[in-house]
Amino acid sequence: MLYTQILHNRTKHPTQRESEKNGTDAFFLTISNSQQSVRYTFTELMQLVDDLERYVLANNFAVPDSKHPRVVVTALSNNLDFVLILLLCAKLEWLVMPLSPEVSEENFCETLRSYRPDMVIYSNADARNKENTLQNLGYVRPKNEGCCNLLSSILCKKADKQPAFTAIDNIQALLDKSNHNSGPPYILTTTSGTTSAPKWMCLGQGTKLKRAESFFSTFELDANDRFIIATPLYHSLAQRILFTSLLYGEHCVLLERFSDYLFLQSALDYKVTVAVLVSTQIKNLLADSDERLFNLGALKKLISSSAKLDNDTRVNIVAKKNFEFYECYGASEVAVATSLKLNEHMLLDNSFNSVGKPISQVDIHILDDSGTTVDVNQVGEICIKSPLAFMGYIEFNNTDFISKSYVHTGDLGYCDENGYLYFVGRKKERINVGGTKVYPEFVENLAKEYLAANKDIGWNENYNLYAIPFPDDRLGEVVALVIEPPSLNVEVTINFYDFCLFLLDKCENYQLPRHFFVLNEVPKTELGKIRRVKLAEYVTTYDRDYLEKIGRYFCFNY
Repeated sequence: MLYTQILHNRTKHPTQRESEKNGTDAFFLTISNSQQSVRYTFTELMQLVDDLERYVLANNFAVPDSKHPRVVVTALSNNLDFVLILLLCAKLEWLVMPLSPEVSEENFCETLRSYRPDMVIYSNADARNKENTLQNLGYVRPKNEGCCNLLSSILCKKADKQPAFTAIDNIQALLDKSNHNSGPPYILTTTSGTTSAPKWMCLGQGTKLKRAESFFSTFELDANDRFIIATPLYHSLAQRILFTSLLYGEHCVLLERFSDYLFLQSALDYKVTVAVLVSTQIKNLLADSDERLFNLGALKKLISSSAKLDNDTRVNIVAKKNFEFYECYGASEVAVATSLKLNEHMLLDNSFNSVGKPISQVDIHILDDSGTTVDVNQVGEICIKSPLAFMGYIEFNNTDFISKSYVHTGDLGYCDENGYLYFVGRKKERINVGGTKVYPEFVENLAKEYLAANKDIGWNENYNLYAIPFPDDRLGEVVALVIEPPSLNVEVTINFYDFCLFLLDKCENYQLPRHFFVLNEVPKTELGKIRRVKLAEYVTTYDRDYLEKIGRYFCFNY
């Protein structure tokens, strides 16, 4: 389905680049690292997929089974092998389970035991660590070594003929109930797990196709655009950029790993016109690059994803006006749900503080804890109905997350009278102070207001602030504020007593932080999103006497 559409688009609707007008095959994919860049034309890429298909079929990786599709686990960084495996599985209608290349041995083993994939592919660099594990679980390398000319990674296959994991039956049940054309099951991926354990969710080929088409139209792209992929391919965001490039013929630059230097150099060298970055990457580029982000002459569109940027960063970027700057809101389960072109809303009205309006065919409801739609400007859970929605979770009761075709995001927000959505925080991140709910973002914004007005204490916009729950004998929980400086060398000289007096004048007693931590490292996801539950556990393990002695902990008692 997806693979066929890629070939159809390329054959029937070729791009209008000069090279293709002249009858030559344009470079399509560039893989860039700190040492070198390797380029592939579309024809070369498809030929490699065909060669790989012949190899895996000749080596009996695919045992005919009408009930179960083949299941492939990958543990790869951003490289050619990963792209080829994604395309091969789309062509053969196999199911991919992408894991982080840094996956722990425990989680790697648990995935293989639980899901019994037919094929496992991982980096040569991990061979020593994974060899014994795979052998013990009944996996072998094929005797035919012909694949070494195709892949730099290692392929293993299941030695026995047991069927794929039993949860495939759950996938079929999800597909039968789906009210939109999800297509054959294609990718099993995990949610970010910022407030709970990650959940395995299923995306169909049809969903991936629709997400790429929606992405292309929402941000008004064209076939002459050049993308850069700066996030891991095992995440849905990077896959969306790759498939958009494949479907519409844009040149795509794939960074093996993100670094400020590699991103800026690659964007310059290959005249990148569209960059989709997570908010932490954008903040890092602004902090460390002497504003070189604004000197990428070919860049036409910058899209911020994953987590809402703070307003200081938004204003700083929009003020340059060298390119169109978008903020989008969404989730792995629904892809992009809202979009806001910030250039058009600068100082216009309060909508600049929003995450935009729903994109085409997306409907948003804000519900209270009882499932009732709340009034305009009232906070509730953000629930999304979208043709881009996932098929469902594999190991959970989906009625807990999906009702009446709306996906319950677990995010809190509100819509104004003009239909703009405002993100407040995660439902599970609400801090319960003696039975009264406190929203972390409210406390964080007040703290930023104080710190920004007192630059003499060493504060700047590159600090991060996190309001989290902290155990309290009397109230159950109180608010703690974690301050993360931009580097180890930054001296933090905050008078926390004055800080608290300022906050107390702006908020209610129950909203006031009682504990302050200054930490140089906090637990985050691969995309830089804070793991608040882990952070709350993290701070309780610290030796507070030691932190207080070095000026990195303060308790405000009143």
